[in-house]
Amino acid sequence: MSQTPIHAVIFDLDGTLVDTLQDISIAVNSALQHLGAPLHEPDTIRGFVGQGVEQLMASALPHDRRTDVPQAVTLFRSHYDKHGLGHSKPYPGIMDMLQQLVDTTIPLAILSNKYEPATRQIVSALFPPQWFADVRGQRPDVPLKPNPTSALQICHRLGVHPSNCAMVGDLAADIEVAKSADMTPIGVAWGFGTVSLLRDLGAHEIVYSPAELTEVLRRRMA
Repeated sequence: MSQTPIHAVIFDLDGTLVDTLQDISIAVNSALQHLGAPLHEPDTIRGFVGQGVEQLMASALPHDRRTDVPQAVTLFRSHYDKHGLGHSKPYPGIMDMLQQLVDTTIPLAILSNKYEPATRQIVSALFPPQWFADVRGQRPDVPLKPNPTSALQICHRLGVHPSNCAMVGDLAADIEVAKSADMTPIGVAWGFGTVSLLRDLGAHEIVYSPAELTEVLRRRMA
């Protein structure tokens, strides 16, 4: 695998830095209940996350209710915008990891498929504002991961060549966007995806704790 130095790190948000599953699940089920659709357990909703809110609600609704997706999205956002921080918090060890990386002065960014207002709300509530040079979520004019457009725009803003950037995430879209953009894909084992999928997709590294991720990044920053 490539051993080019890492000069910047882009993180996914949900399932990578922050455990948001409970709040997402509550908002999904609130929308479904309003529409009279069957509810889901969080472990089921876990498999729906990562491709944007439209796909999230399309997956949660029965196949014969797909025409209800726009209304379901509106209901989800209405609930999530008010209550999306009720239970969400950084995974254990994340704050220490980020502080250590910030201390090295390496630029950090966040790229999420969550719609941008919610992405920014969570980041501003849970992390110091100076930690991330760029924070991006789903934007109406830019395709979602695994399309590399946003990732490449972040690299351009940071002044870092894509080959010198790591993309850290827990789902297929994170590994695939890294490969499409010629970045170093690093998978995390504590999120919403599976280790086997991350490995099969070609993650250069799979880490099992934030402390291990810190060590992997430090080695590649040298």
